[in-house]
Amino acid sequence: MTGISAYYLKLLVKTSFSHQSEVELYDSFSWIINEEEFLANAEVVCSKLRAFGYEYVVIDFLWYRKNVNGSSVDSYGYDSIDEWGRLVPDPERWPSSTNGQGFQQVSQKVHEMGLKFGIHLMGGISVESVNNNKTILDVTTGLPYEEGGKIWYAGDIGLTDMRCAWMKNGFMRVNTDLRAGRAFLRSLYQQYADWGVDFEGIKEYVDMYRITGDVWDNWNDIATHFDVARNFAAAKEIGAKGLHGNSWPDLDMLPLGLITDPGEASCAIEDFDCTLITLRLLIISRS
Repeated sequence: MTGISAYYLKLLVKTSFSHQSEVELYDSFSWIINEEEFLANAEVVCSKLRAFGYEYVVIDFLWYRKNVNGSSVDSYGYDSIDEWGRLVPDPERWPSSTNGQGFQQVSQKVHEMGLKFGIHLMGGISVESVNNNKTILDVTTGLPYEEGGKIWYAGDIGLTDMRCAWMKNGFMRVNTDLRAGRAFLRSLYQQYADWGVDFEGIKEYVDMYRITGDVWDNWNDIATHFDVARNFAAAKEIGAKGLHGNSWPDLDMLPLGLITDPGEASCAIEDFDCTLITLRLLIISRS
């Protein structure tokens, strides 16, 4: 591990025991990680890191996207979607997900290791689901959602003028003023519960929620985090009520060592790492 003292690493691990400690490997695998690779890394977390308080293994975004020519972060038409407009794992990358099983088998194997399982979620509804006008599920009946004498569809609840700024072909907001919109979100939560997901990313309804952009080995990425952390501490949101006890605002990953190409890093890596970890320790001390 480049540019970080053993003291800081041990202190970080020690002070994380009572907080959400997770391992996230996007910088190593990007979004194309598959089931075999994920479970192999979970085994490493179990054998090498669990003793130090690490308990979550989390799949980053686009677990539903096909890894084929033409697919990318903001491509369209490559996602796996069920009949109710909900994203499901790409069966080529996650073979145990076939026949409607989703992440059930993956989460079961993670739980058998003594770990907890999480997935990255994008807010809103898939653009592809809206364009294909998928039927909304009523989880109380198991049938299409019906209200006011009509069946409701994804095209009724998607806010087409409020697409994700960096994934315009991916997601748009849901109109939660409509009961049908709220019914769609309930169907998502039921799906994740059926899969055995322990960790998702909305305050009071989850254990941790993202509040900043991505963090790379760049001073500009963490400069604003001091203000964000101060504001959340002042609002007493660090360690506030969550789904399983407390909830924790997430300042993204700890990009320790050199992540970008050697000629593109904007800072001395050792100074950057120590600053990053010191901020995290200050945040923990405020909880």
